[in-house]
Amino acid sequence: MLSRRDKVATMRLRLSAIDYLIAVKQRHRYTELEKYTGLKPSVLTRYVKGRVIPTEKRAKELITILSKHFGLTSLFKEYVHVDPTGMVDDTELVANPSVLRLAAAEAAVRFGDLKVNRVVTMASDGIAYAAFVADALGARMVIAKKEREKGVKRFISSEAPIGDSGLFLTAYAPAASLRKSDRCLIVDDLVRSGETQEALTNLVKQIGAEVLGYSFLIAVTDKWKSKIEPDKPLHIVLPINSF
Repeated sequence: MLSRRDKVATMRLRLSAIDYLIAVKQRHRYTELEKYTGLKPSVLTRYVKGRVIPTEKRAKELITILSKHFGLTSLFKEYVHVDPTGMVDDTELVANPSVLRLAAAEAAVRFGDLKVNRVVTMASDGIAYAAFVADALGARMVIAKKEREKGVKRFISSEAPIGDSGLFLTAYAPAASLRKSDRCLIVDDLVRSGETQEALTNLVKQIGAEVLGYSFLIAVTDKWKSKIEPDKPLHIVLPINSF
């Protein structure tokens, strides 16, 4: 029997499939969607109108198909700006709940079977996306910060070297936010050097919890891959070299 948390996560996934379908329908006809989904326009219409909610199995299939053929990559490009030096401005993206919800739905399909119970991120730009992912998975959030808060009596911390500078990036989180038995997904809006993600990975491992995978909205090149746990599932919506 499913737990209450699993039931809620399943319903959120089913509703996310409808959100995704609605977003794609704004740019494509039902007849075109039928070619890819194998579902008649009458069935798709009932989903879009909210008259019927797809089953969990069909919701996963819809999100997977829609992501493959009408992916978020092109949509993300409308909200992400890169200057001539390669600096990324994702301000519009992280401020758009509708788009973040769709990305979280993809992440929920990617990691939904892993029984994630903690979504770990670093303050501050990654918090909005992490919140949607945690909601989609029925998990709790762990928000690490680069400074200690006076009000937190007990905390855990980890470090990661910042390039060749001789300096370290430190991540702090309340001690009660992570347990040894936790199954963690590390989430962020953007990964470039990998130092933040390395610090978060070390934070999880230090407490004895498990890193199950990583989800990033934007990934700049792939230099960061050496900083995270190898062979863990990755979910990246927009590789920056696709521009």
